Amino acid sequence: MGFSCYESAHASIYGRVFALLALVIDALPIKMIGMSIVIPIKMNDADALAILRRCAVNDSKVFICTHAKERMIERNITLKQILSCIEKGKISESPYRDIKGDWRCSIEHYTSGNAVTVAVAFKYNNNGERIVVVTVF
Repeated sequence: MGFSCYESAHASIYGRVFALLALVIDALPIKMIGMSIVIPIKMNDADALAILRRCAVNDSKVFICTHAKERMIERNITLKQILSCIEKGKISESPYRDIKGDWRCSIEHYTSGNAVTVAVAFKYNNNGERIVVVTVF
C-alpha cells in the first residue's frame, strides 16, 4: 500500500524538522555536573552487605542520626560496637524500600558480650554511597 502525495509531503517536512532540531541541539553547549547517581532497583542481602562493608572501611561514610545517638546513650551502645556491627554483622532484616524510596535493612552482631542490632538506610549523592544509622538496639 503506497502513501499519498499528501502523506509523503508531511513525512518529508517532519524529516527536515527533526534533522534541523538535531543540528540545533548538537550546537548547544551542554554542561555536565558531577556523576550520575545509580540507585539499585533491587537489592538483596549480598548487595547490602557489600555496601555496608565498603562504608565500614571509610567511617566518614557512616552517619548517625539524632534518634540513633539518643538510643546509643539510653542503651549504652558505643560507636565502636556500631562500626563493628556494620563491618562484621549479618543481615537480620533483609533490604526493603521505605516510603521515601531509600533502601533500609538491619544488621546484627554479637560484640562486647551483647547482641547489637543496627538499622541503617542507604543514601546516594554526588559523593557516592553512604549509610545512615537510623536506630540501634
